[in-house]
Formats: sequence, C-alpha cells, structure tokens
Amino acid sequence: CVLIEFRNLNNSMFGYRVFRANDYFPVNWLRVHNSLHSMKNTEDRFSPSRIRQIKKGLKNGAKVEEAHTVEEIHDFSRMLHKVYSSRIRRYFPANDFFHHMNNILIKGQQAKIFVVKYKEKIIGGSVCMYSGDDAYLWFSGGMKKTYALQYPGVLAVWKALEDARQRGFRHMEFMDVGLPFRKHGYRDFVLRFGGKQSSTRRWFRVNWNWLNKLLIKFYV
Repeated sequence: CVLIEFRNLNNSMFGYRVFRANDYFPVNWLRVHNSLHSMKNTEDRFSPSRIRQIKKGLKNGAKVEEAHTVEEIHDFSRMLHKVYSSRIRRYFPANDFFHHMNNILIKGQQAKIFVVKYKEKIIGGSVCMYSGDDAYLWFSGGMKKTYALQYPGVLAVWKALEDARQRGFRHMEFMDVGLPFRKHGYRDFVLRFGGKQSSTRRWFRVNWNWLNKLLIKFYV
C-alpha cells in the first residue's frame, strides 16, 4: 500500500486530532454539484454561452442518445480513451471496464452511457452512475478539436443532466473535479452548466516516511 486516503467526511473537522496524531495531512478538495429538483428546465442555470453551444451543436447535425449495443459501447470506450490520454491528471480505466459495466450496472439500471453522434460516428459521450436520489457524472468528453462545431463534450454533459432531471434525481455531482489547483479546466467547464462549488477535506498518508514528512510540511 503506497497511499491511504479518507474522503467523504461531511464535517471538515471530523477526526482532525486523530488524523494529525497518525501523520496524515489534509488537502482541501472541491466538489461541483447541480441541484435538479427545483428546476423546470435543465438549462435554467446554464450560462448563455453554454445554451448557444447546445443549440449550435444540435443544429450542426449532432445527436445524443443512450448507448445500447456492445458495438456502441466499444466505439465509445475507444473514443474516450483517446480523449483522456491527453489529460495527464485524469484517470481512465482498462478497455474492458465498460463491457463489465454494461453487463452488471447498466442492465441493473444503476448506470447509463450516453453517446454523441455525428453522421453515425461517435464523437463524444458521458457515463453516469445512480445511487439513491443522486446521479454522478463519472466520465465525459468529446472530440472537440475535430468536431468543434458539434460541441460533443458540451452535449454529452447536457444529455446526462437532462436525463437525470427527467428521471427525478435531486442532484448531479461531477466527479474528478476536486484536484486542488487554482486553474482546473474541467472544473471551470462544468461550472458553466450552473453547478455550485463546495469544499471538503480529504486526509492522506504516504507510506514513504520522507515523502510523507515533506507533504506534511507543505499542507499543514
């Protein structure tokens, strides 16, 4: 075990003394979530530029739908893997992950994959997980350089939000936006969909003493 992490602590002061006594260091972590239960329309809190992009993308021939076939999921996985390979700080699972996800979670109504298509080619998409009253956007992306006029990344997130609201989920949380950097491209991107930013605290300990001591000096 190289790294131990505690997350999802509702109270930022929970366990502070015990964590510090055991050489853990805290990192402020950011979260972005959209409240869906009080909205008549999904776009109510979108920025004007985001609404224009959605309209332009659909007008320019893009369409968004739920993935159903094995072939669609395979093509989506390959496309998204290429998108994520250029993002140094973003995690992407092994190639067969989405096939297992389809067999277990999607068929069990615990997840959905949405794909953005242009001339029958998948150019974007998103993955949502569902638990209780909340939806979680796990992965999303699109070939925005090749298909800039279709805004595939924007449409992928919009469809996930629209579907979650129509199905009665109260919140959508965007995962993997919390890295503690002042400039965070993905976080800035999703905030333009009208979400709210909140801060929480995660506790870490690295099992290399010299590195852990260095990080304690940096973060504490």
